Amino acid sequence: MSRGLVVLFLVAAVLGAGTLAAATPPAPVTLREALAVSQRLGPVRASAPIHVAIAFRKLDPALVRPALASARLANLRTSWTPGDGIAFLNGSAGSIDRFFGVRLTRYRMPGGREFFAGDHEAVLRPALRKIVDGVAGLDDFGQLGVAAIRPGGLTPSDVLSFYDISALRARGLDGTGETVVFPELTSPGDVPTLRQDLAYYATKYNLPPFDLTVRSDSAWHPLATDDSYGESALSEAALDLEIVHAIAPKAKLVIYTEGRGYVDGIAAELAMVREHPTAVISDSIGGCELGISSASALKVVDAPWDRQAQENMTHFAASGDSGAYDCGQNHQAAVDFPSDLPTVTAVGGTTVFETTSGAYGREVVWGDPLAEAGGGGGITQLYKRPDYQHGPGITTGTARLVPDVSAVADWHTGWYVRAGGADHQVGGTSAAAPLWAGVAALIDQDLVASHLRRIGLANPALYWIGQRNGTLRAFHDITVGNNLLYVAHAGWDNATGWGTPDAAALDAAWKTYIRTGGT
Repeated sequence: MSRGLVVLFLVAAVLGAGTLAAATPPAPVTLREALAVSQRLGPVRASAPIHVAIAFRKLDPALVRPALASARLANLRTSWTPGDGIAFLNGSAGSIDRFFGVRLTRYRMPGGREFFAGDHEAVLRPALRKIVDGVAGLDDFGQLGVAAIRPGGLTPSDVLSFYDISALRARGLDGTGETVVFPELTSPGDVPTLRQDLAYYATKYNLPPFDLTVRSDSAWHPLATDDSYGESALSEAALDLEIVHAIAPKAKLVIYTEGRGYVDGIAAELAMVREHPTAVISDSIGGCELGISSASALKVVDAPWDRQAQENMTHFAASGDSGAYDCGQNHQAAVDFPSDLPTVTAVGGTTVFETTSGAYGREVVWGDPLAEAGGGGGITQLYKRPDYQHGPGITTGTARLVPDVSAVADWHTGWYVRAGGADHQVGGTSAAAPLWAGVAALIDQDLVASHLRRIGLANPALYWIGQRNGTLRAFHDITVGNNLLYVAHAGWDNATGWGTPDAAALDAAWKTYIRTGGT
């Protein structure tokens, strides 16, 4: 009898000797699920600091200022930048309780994690009721994470070769004049180590030094340490920066440090959009969309990306690394926020196979059922179908579909990354998103040199190009594999979107799209 059969026999014997072991219930995903199974610990300490964000439906200063004045009279500190759709209210739990008419209470889930939540939705005072669209921060249940980190790997020359990026670089395109910005969970205290890692990477691959700026502010509540729940936030930042630098080595790179809670990142993201309205956003932060506690909170969490849409910025977001089950396989199929936003380009994942010369061989959908991993993709429950997702080859329906495009993400075929003074092989859709951001920086540089407008919101052009891919050949169409639910096929699909880029063909197609008016 083999060892495997012995183990199975013993397990069966033990289970058969008494009452069958109860199945472990799935971890709560929504706040409502968590409250139903959690132990109530008591009220939040009245002096505990709480920060809340409110979203405005009207930005008239004549209405906003009296509303904020009412908060200051309630002993809350306020912060608002004219033009922003968000204001921040900071104060003690007791002051927050009284101002919003709630009682903040602490809870402990069966697994031991603690959180706080209000006993009901906020009750808005008359001065706020006229103009406030949403409130977030009355719970800290929702948590953000990076898309993947796994401990060589692909080199810059590998990826430049098989995605035909080298053809753009040969034409002198290197990101000069372009900026790529990154929301990051990295602790400001880790920045010196990060800079050492980047210098090592640049030297190893004969690349120019990194042009890196780090923006941090205590009001953004960045992490004090790398408390990354088993995922290295330092390695994530190194991954993002090194991939973009490998593709667009002369681009200016700016990271904005933020905290893990949904509310913590809003101020940093608003500053990022406000300060760099023509930049490309590379975004590897996200979480299951069902984890956002309420429709009211969603209005707040959306606000930086509403501002991004107003500026017509290019935003690539990792679609998550749990395949079609972003909340976990014990829950219904779900997608990742913010990749589900119609104003964001969602980037899924593939497994790549090179030829012996390092050229492009083939790709399949990244889907690993044993690891319960794969490129995120599916149907959002939060957002309506945008106009660009109607047309030939797109599944009919009324909800936003994810992803739009993809790139290499399987950690078994991942990138070489230098992080924390050590070598790693790293994958995840958090590698795919910066790859697309780097390619976009090269295309933007070429568009500007050709006296054409920058990419802006990429999706209308991507879908126009995708529907003509038979002649434009701008995408590698992935037709093999699945992301644990959705099966790839010719054309667009929920497994990889339109596929992965042929950068040189994509650049040419973009010029055609702009010059013809997308017709």
